[in-house]
Amino acid sequence: MWENQQAHDDSLKDEQVRALIAEAMPILAGAPSGSELRVMGGHGLS
Repeated sequence: MWENQQAHDDSLKDEQVRALIAEAMPILAGAPSGSELRVMGGHGLS
């Protein structure tokens, strides 16, 4: 989970993250649809 969209975008600049995404892509049915979830609360979240 990321704190905001900018944190997510910044994570995609990391070569290790991009390598993990590339490794996972073949097991996915297709590219992510771009759905966004908003976590309202839960165990371990403030």
